[in-house]
Amino acid sequence: MRKDVFFFIFILGVIALNWPLLKIFNAALPLYLFTAWMVFIVVLMLAERYVRHE
Repeated sequence: MRKDVFFFIFILGVIALNWPLLKIFNAALPLYLFTAWMVFIVVLMLAERYVRHE
């Protein structure tokens, strides 16, 4: 289960930082990158807590 959760988070991170989404948010690119990175870190933190309690 642990590998599956972190693999899914990795795929979401790759999709979030992929070129089409970066092109859509071109006007506010620094804000988008900062927000996406912050959300990615929070999701990793929550997933680690979830996996530890199993």
